[in-house]
Amino acid sequence: MPLPEPLSGPHELDAIVTEAVELALKKWLTTRGLRRRRRSVCAKLSQRLEFSEPPLIQYKAPQALLVGYYLACLKIVLVNANKVSMKENAKVQVRAGGSFMAPRAAVQAAVSTESSRRSDHTWKESTLEFDISVCDLPRMTRLCFAIYAVMDKVKKQKSTKNPHINKYQTIRKAGKVMNLKMEPHRNHSDQPRTTQNATALYINFPEYSSHPVVFPPFDKILEKAAEIARASDCAPMGRGGKKFHIELKEIMERDPLSQLCENEKDLIWTLRYDCRENFPQSLPKLLLSVKWSKHEDMAQLQALLQIWPKLSPRDALELLDFNYPDQYVREYAVRCLRDMSDEELSQYLLQLVQVLRYEPYYDCALTHFLLERAQGNRKIGHFLFWHLRSEIHMPAVSVQFALILEAYCRGSIPHIEVLKKQVEALSKLKSVNELIKLGTTKNARSKTKEAMLTKEAMMTCLRQSGYSETLSDLHSPLNPNVLLSGINVERCRYMDSKMKPLWIVYNNKLMGETP
Repeated sequence: MPLPEPLSGPHELDAIVTEAVELALKKWLTTRGLRRRRRSVCAKLSQRLEFSEPPLIQYKAPQALLVGYYLACLKIVLVNANKVSMKENAKVQVRAGGSFMAPRAAVQAAVSTESSRRSDHTWKESTLEFDISVCDLPRMTRLCFAIYAVMDKVKKQKSTKNPHINKYQTIRKAGKVMNLKMEPHRNHSDQPRTTQNATALYINFPEYSSHPVVFPPFDKILEKAAEIARASDCAPMGRGGKKFHIELKEIMERDPLSQLCENEKDLIWTLRYDCRENFPQSLPKLLLSVKWSKHEDMAQLQALLQIWPKLSPRDALELLDFNYPDQYVREYAVRCLRDMSDEELSQYLLQLVQVLRYEPYYDCALTHFLLERAQGNRKIGHFLFWHLRSEIHMPAVSVQFALILEAYCRGSIPHIEVLKKQVEALSKLKSVNELIKLGTTKNARSKTKEAMLTKEAMMTCLRQSGYSETLSDLHSPLNPNVLLSGINVERCRYMDSKMKPLWIVYNNKLMGETP
């Protein structure tokens, strides 16, 4: 089957992703809840489907106050909490703190006063004030909440919530009450989530100004960096002596997993221009040394990224880790990945799919890159499809991976039928496996009789026309270059282990009917 024609440009791919997002919204609106709740469902989903650029056109105010010029401290108002299951007379507190994932960016936690009610709680001092200005809040900050009971000065954690906030989403909700469904603390984030009887915490972001407060556009960030550079008395290069350069070289030659102390981070940041000239591969260590909670340092880093030499694709992979959540850093990493050949990309495709979960937006540079390469190479598209589909059942990534799958299928119509038949074949094999498990459970007393009856049932099932047609003339999901002709039922069996894996034998037409 011929390859589909590649997309003509990034604008066409943007249209495909946008269309997939709109279709997902329509499905939510038609399948979730009553008609009067559709507007709220749409609003909640649209928050997560926010695109990368600040939606300045959504504000009706004639002027907007840029975050970079607002020096007030970040504040949050606790409205109330309900369905808090605690012992009678237990004193309940709320702890909130900001996390940016990257080092040197955590926001010191703020703690509420105590409340001693039974289920529904309010607090006298309801305003939590953080020790960070609004202008210094990193764009990809996550605000973390925990509700716990205080018993004899021992804090017992009850439930947590980590809503992702960026500044223009937060300020857009200023003056409005947000309902956060708190979840019991778990070690694994992909476990099923239930919110029916979950603790609900209601918070409010106070209004900071009569005008909307928005994150500055990228050109304003570069202007801020230029202003800082002009005001600096030090020359941008050669600020370290020979002793410091020797120490810097020793730091850069260490293992990438080695920890950096605070003094070493300060040295790396001070000699950042020397790092660019002499150690360009040290960019990950420089990013770990930035004080992301200072907007001046963040602006200087963004300006430095514009003149930083391109890393090799293999070195750039590290920048897609969860330690580097900044949008512009991840876009720089994707630009470096574009130099990868299709063969090299195939080797790292599984890892690239895994780091998609660290992207703050569904529409991001990494998603566009993977879709573009998958559209141009059927083999990459095949493995991208199966890497995504194998984890689509996980709640943490189900919507994100489903949208990417839909965007790929919409751009590769000829490939859909091939993938559809593979999915149907695996479904048939799964039903055979379930049949074998059921048969071995019922006949557990006699192993000999069990083996005979179960194998006979398996062979009878595989001979049925519905199964034989689906399992014939099939491209192997493990290797799309292999065409599986017809199944050799007589030689098929199952393995004698707990999961009863199937041993399926095929005849290959290209090899003279030899299995």
